[in-house]
Amino acid sequence: MLRHPDAEARLTAAAILEHLLDPRSADAFVDAIGDPALQETAVRTLKKLGLIRERIDQTFGGLRAVEDSSQREEARMAAVIELLGIGRPSVEILIEYLEDDDWLVREAAADLLGKIGDIRAVEPLMRRLKQDRDTGVKEISLKSLGLIGDARPVDLYLDAIPIRPLRVFAMEALAKVKNVEVLGPHVAFFEGLKNDRDGLVSYNAGVIVDKLKALAVQGGDRQADRHGDRIDQLLSALQDENEALRDHAAASLGQMGLEALPRLIGLLADEDAVVREAATSAIVRIGPAAVQELIEAVQDDSWAVREQAASALGKLKDPRGVEPLIRALKDKDGAVRSSAVWALERIGDSRAVPGLVEALMDGTLREDAARVLKKIGDVRAVEALIEGLLGPNWMVRRHAAEALGKIGDPRGVAPLIEALKDEDWLVRRNAAESLARLGDRRAVASLVPLLEDENGMVQETVEGALASLGWKPTESR
Repeated sequence: MLRHPDAEARLTAAAILEHLLDPRSADAFVDAIGDPALQETAVRTLKKLGLIRERIDQTFGGLRAVEDSSQREEARMAAVIELLGIGRPSVEILIEYLEDDDWLVREAAADLLGKIGDIRAVEPLMRRLKQDRDTGVKEISLKSLGLIGDARPVDLYLDAIPIRPLRVFAMEALAKVKNVEVLGPHVAFFEGLKNDRDGLVSYNAGVIVDKLKALAVQGGDRQADRHGDRIDQLLSALQDENEALRDHAAASLGQMGLEALPRLIGLLADEDAVVREAATSAIVRIGPAAVQELIEAVQDDSWAVREQAASALGKLKDPRGVEPLIRALKDKDGAVRSSAVWALERIGDSRAVPGLVEALMDGTLREDAARVLKKIGDVRAVEALIEGLLGPNWMVRRHAAEALGKIGDPRGVAPLIEALKDEDWLVRRNAAESLARLGDRRAVASLVPLLEDENGMVQETVEGALASLGWKPTESR
């Protein structure tokens, strides 16, 4: 389209490609620099694409440099958090990094591709699952393929079930396959797995068997309950590759209200993450009238429906969603649990505190739960936050150190003083800031040595904290 004879068509195509920031468009933009109508857009887009590449290269370069084995897993998680916000424009570059010599970089790339949910990653992740020599890379590739929900890796999932480190991930991935028909020939096998000693294996086997039974009852009749040609057209547009068209369809379906809602709920299970997000956007535009159906959808058999329904409840910020979202914190699927935490963060209701405190024990949720508890600032979380502050997870310690100051409970003073010795500079900084908020002069003696901390931001925060506590430089260090 960048070579289309009509200038308006070329400009439109260039604007869409600039928005998508797909590295595959780079060569076309290089050629377009010679077109006066497109030159400015081409140069701007190529610069953005270069910055994306530069950021990913820099982050993964730092990850390779971590040599201490005890720190590598935390470093991988930090790299994923740092790069996840780039989203779909990073997919092609991340696929390249699946071939990296460093297993930790391959793990991080596979993890990101699953969280982004782009179907372009399916074949490359399948190759990692089949060929990688590192079990950790295989595990994360399997989990990521499950998040995408494509049916192509089904045979690989079945082959992985006898392999102990992979069997639970394989069953979770099979339970998330959108095209359930492909599992039909294996129904007897899944029936047998319903009695497996591993609870997660038996649970997911039951989910698969229930889906296959429901499919048989439907008898293939998937055209029932249509709500008119207009809805059909908009639902089709919601699955289009053109983002502007998807946005228009979402807005129009939102205006049509409850008539379109059942079909939109159905699209929350689509195998393409982009379509799921577009359907969620349309449901949110319907407004509070959609809440009750979303509450029911949080209990749906499909993990994707539950995940997106939880997300929609968070975006609507309706207090009716709090209790169902609290229950979703114990969902069998990690993606659903994470979505529930995010939604509860958006709503900000203190009723969620006990459930979030319990979520601090969940390896998938503890970092996000600590962050949300920090934002809510409820005294009921103090004991759990103190435990997190003294625990092994650096991200939890960072949030806990900040949260205890925000809550202002004196029980936090002694643990925060202890946290001034933490190996993580941001934990030390947050602890110093929180001790200043708590206003307890017992902290002065432990704060003074940090005036010479190796990190400048820690030094600056400690100076302010000591000043607020009435300490003067003339006092003994």
